[in-house]
Amino acid sequence: MKTNHTRKFAGLLSLLACSALLTPRPANASSHMDAPLITLDPAANTTDVYAFVSVQPNGSKYLEVGLGVYPFEEPGVGPNKYNFDDNVLYQIIVSTGADVAAGNDSIIYQFQFTTHYKTTATILQSYVGVVNTDGDASQNLTQTYTVTKVVSGTSTFLGTGIVPPNNQGIATPHYNLAENGNLPAKPGVTSAAQLDVYTAGAVTNLGLGYRSWAGQREDGFYGDVNAMIREHYQLPADTWVCDGVRAADSPNRRTAIRSHGPVNERRRTQKIVWDWRKQHVMDAINVAGVELPPDYAWFGRSFDGVDRRFLEPIRRHSPADYARILEWFPL
Repeated sequence: MKTNHTRKFAGLLSLLACSALLTPRPANASSHMDAPLITLDPAANTTDVYAFVSVQPNGSKYLEVGLGVYPFEEPGVGPNKYNFDDNVLYQIIVSTGADVAAGNDSIIYQFQFTTHYKTTATILQSYVGVVNTDGDASQNLTQTYTVTKVVSGTSTFLGTGIVPPNNQGIATPHYNLAENGNLPAKPGVTSAAQLDVYTAGAVTNLGLGYRSWAGQREDGFYGDVNAMIREHYQLPADTWVCDGVRAADSPNRRTAIRSHGPVNERRRTQKIVWDWRKQHVMDAINVAGVELPPDYAWFGRSFDGVDRRFLEPIRRHSPADYARILEWFPL
């Protein structure tokens, strides 16, 4: 599976989700904003694609796909939230059967957004009062979207959805504990019945058995590793953290380091081996007596994606792990 978009303009941290009885093409790791040109167009900057098989109570299996865009943005920002761009065509591209090996597209799901204002005679662009339901009179800025399925050039319209408001505290109290916008946000849920009214109201049942959701969410798949390191070792919040990113890792990283340098004052991080070659890194690891995980013996690097680069060595070296991966991602 891969993602694609038609890039035109800019404007969010968000997630697109689509359900389908399909098998994804293996996806390569994303750039996470280290490509210099896409940083100028954050609304078109896709970050990660997540795909996993879920089983419904009746035993039916569905492919759940999530596409993240607009990296490193805070969902609770205000008063004007980050939005999907009306000028960007967001696409989730899926390959099945023989198309997987051939690298061809089997099905394309297109998401096209439209922004609406109830009134422009206010500086309160997003909210003019307390929002109780998606798109009500107090949600001044509302985005809707269409979902279209494209197979072999033939387009099928699946339906239209609405984007819920972002968590803006007292303007969106149902996101927070005790339905009180002055309290912290509610914790994560384990079932659809536990969703807040905004999120639940934006889950859209489309045609042909599909379902979609689009809106702002913090990326639950990642943590602030630097903050975790500081907390674990009880270090001050402004303690510098060094990472192992090198300019030779990829053309994107080389360009980013040349453009922005190896030191990030804001995040208090430093790429201390940015100009080292791989052999220099390995020699230093050996001298220090650091024991590397099996990733480096199998792949020559860390495990970083469900694709042939990693799956073939896993199949040879660890058949049990390979079988588990196929159970989760039936390729």
